[in-house]
Amino acid sequence: MARTLTSQEARLYYEKNADRQDHQGWYEDAALERLLEAGEFENARSVLEVGCGSGILAERLISGHLVPGARYFGLDIARSMLERTRSRLDLGTGVRASLIQADATQNLPIADGAVDRLISAYVLDLMSDLQAAHILAEAHRVLSPGGVLCLASLTKGSSGLLSGALAGLWASVQRLFPKRVGGCRPVALSELVSGKGWKVLSREIVAPYGLASEIIIASRR
Repeated sequence: MARTLTSQEARLYYEKNADRQDHQGWYEDAALERLLEAGEFENARSVLEVGCGSGILAERLISGHLVPGARYFGLDIARSMLERTRSRLDLGTGVRASLIQADATQNLPIADGAVDRLISAYVLDLMSDLQAAHILAEAHRVLSPGGVLCLASLTKGSSGLLSGALAGLWASVQRLFPKRVGGCRPVALSELVSGKGWKVLSREIVAPYGLASEIIIASRR
């Protein structure tokens, strides 16, 4: 069974390795682009990003998708990540932004129904199944009725032989040496959201260089 990092281990890892997050575009960029397109953020008034990391997604979201007057909340466990996000944000767009240091495996410091989009990319693949279920329950709480959940993560591979082999190799490394991959492991997002207060609007798998990511867009029932 895969061992996930504890919150303390994850915080320490990402405090020390914040710069590494800027070099994962080779497998993340295609999924992030699809996530931004499918989430229809041009219609959003308030967005919470759980696990904003070094701000790569926040920068794209604010500069190219959110309208003036929209509100962005970025949450991360590591202060160094929030500092990198802050340095990236261009608020000349008229978007209001707030950054929050918090542990997503605990209750989110956001009011019930306060946001109409919740986005989280390459975060649930860091979590145990119980932690992921808690985060999704909190997402359901903080989203307004009809609000949209936008997720991306490493997944267990597409139908291609190379993709399946890479996913298997990654999972093996994560199981034996979780810190080598920052705790990330391939997961099935569609299984996590199925029948749990969500209506899946779209699901897509992209596999640049053979490493597969799953993108899920779901509305809050």
